[in-house]
Amino acid sequence: MTPLRRKLRKASELGATTAEYAGVIVAAVTLVLALIVAATPIGEKLTCEIGSALDKVVGGEGYACESASGANSQYEVDPSEIAKSSTERTKSTKAGAAGKVGPGELSVEGTDSVSATKTEYYDGTGSRSMRTSQELSGEYSLGTGSGSGDGDAGDDPFSAEVELNGGIAVSRTEEKTWNCGGEGERSCEDFDDANADAVEDQLNNQGISRLGNHGREIDEDPDATSTSWNVKLTLGGKASATADGVGASVDISGEVAYTRTDSVEKDGDGEGDDAHETSHRFAYKGEYGAGLDVESAFGLSNGESNSYAGSYEVTYDEDGKLKTITFTSIVEGTRSGGVSAEDSGISAGADGEATQTSTVTTTLDVSSLSESDRKIAEEYASSSLTNGALTVPESALNPSQPSDNDFDNLLYERAKVTRITEEGAKITESGGFDLWVVNYERSEEISASNTTRVEVLGEPGADGARNYKESELP
Repeated sequence: MTPLRRKLRKASELGATTAEYAGVIVAAVTLVLALIVAATPIGEKLTCEIGSALDKVVGGEGYACESASGANSQYEVDPSEIAKSSTERTKSTKAGAAGKVGPGELSVEGTDSVSATKTEYYDGTGSRSMRTSQELSGEYSLGTGSGSGDGDAGDDPFSAEVELNGGIAVSRTEEKTWNCGGEGERSCEDFDDANADAVEDQLNNQGISRLGNHGREIDEDPDATSTSWNVKLTLGGKASATADGVGASVDISGEVAYTRTDSVEKDGDGEGDDAHETSHRFAYKGEYGAGLDVESAFGLSNGESNSYAGSYEVTYDEDGKLKTITFTSIVEGTRSGGVSAEDSGISAGADGEATQTSTVTTTLDVSSLSESDRKIAEEYASSSLTNGALTVPESALNPSQPSDNDFDNLLYERAKVTRITEEGAKITESGGFDLWVVNYERSEEISASNTTRVEVLGEPGADGARNYKESELP
């Protein structure tokens, strides 16, 4: 073998050895990066970027990496899930009776209602839904009292007045939803034209309007159906007492509503393996502490009020496994520089009311969590109703900072938080009669809303805080 050939062979062997070492390095780095993926929210993109660079080192061309802030990221919104505008028509009939029962007053009321909703989403698709609901409610109130003495001997030095009231409402709601405007679906305009008469029949299929109703049905099977049972309890009381000139008083009040919903969403393959889901939702009136910056949390000024309408919902798949935990918080108020309902293309009539609302939705996708984080979420879900009290962390309103509390910190790290501001109007027309112990009321309500701002709580900045950023939606 000539010296030249020996040199060429050594160079070839050296090249082969270098490639083998590079292969070992790639395998080792890939293993380490797999651990990064499980540990950090940006691990997937980081792994892709470094893997692409290593591919070029060993002679490849590299490959494209999608942004870690894709449509399914917790830091971005999905245009197909955000309503751009919505219009709802509701017709309802209410009848009731009241009278004296025992020492107090009992009132019973029944409501029969139907709603039709049209929704347009930011991705250009839409949905149409029909919702029917029947509710039966009752309330009992009691008031007692005794006159105070004038101080003479033999007079009772103690006087008391007591007012108590309590109520319960039970309702059942069925909802059917049809998708339109998407790929392989009919246009929303075609759906509306074909089903205009059927929608009117459905809206009138309540109360005494059921008589003579044509009963026309929507011309296709719904894409999703759900059945909900709702129970709402109210308790109020006020007691005051005076004994020998010393006064004491106590006020007690509360209201909570529980809704269980079973839903089915069709996947379109006709094989009977549609997605089944069960959710449990608690609605309440929440109050936030003085430490919460309301405008930072809701983007609106809430005036002097420190309350908001809230709901807490957990969903389970058909195997009973926890899927999501969602907190929804709503306030009505004003935003500096905000547009009016008229500017949004919605005008409230003489009998109407213009509205502006901010809705903050904090969603934790439990199905995507690691085993250790899943345990934290499951422990919260199982303990949130301890001793019959609903425990909702204030961090659910704005999980922008890390926390020493495991669940609060989990919301900070993994929850998707959106804040949607809507301008709207509501017009109500009602009539009926009220006779002695019986009353009858019919009403029609039309409400419309346009979304004026969509924001999402973004990635932690240099200071570790997550801040809202406005989403660029079409």
